[in-house]
Amino acid sequence: MHTTASLGEELPTNGGVGTYKRDTLRAWEHDPGLVFVAAYGNATTDIFAYAQAGIAPSATYIVGAHGGEAADGYAPTQAVADYPSHLHDLASLPPAP
Repeated sequence: MHTTASLGEELPTNGGVGTYKRDTLRAWEHDPGLVFVAAYGNATTDIFAYAQAGIAPSATYIVGAHGGEAADGYAPTQAVADYPSHLHDLASLPPAP
């Protein structure tokens, strides 16, 4: 579990929790054993954070009402109806090279 250090980081805005998520992802990028291949979420702050952290919108899966939305200046994310059906879709993909 990774939690915020201040109340400002908990605000449900791009400047609050969105920036916190982005900064956390950017810090984790420096771990040589960690590679981001996809990102999942359900909030506009997820869309913002993943785009700002350099995760491609084509690899950003958003469940619910915000699926398919884009962060400013970025392509739209991938809309996912629900996790079980998305897992079924992933299982039908050919193996990575």
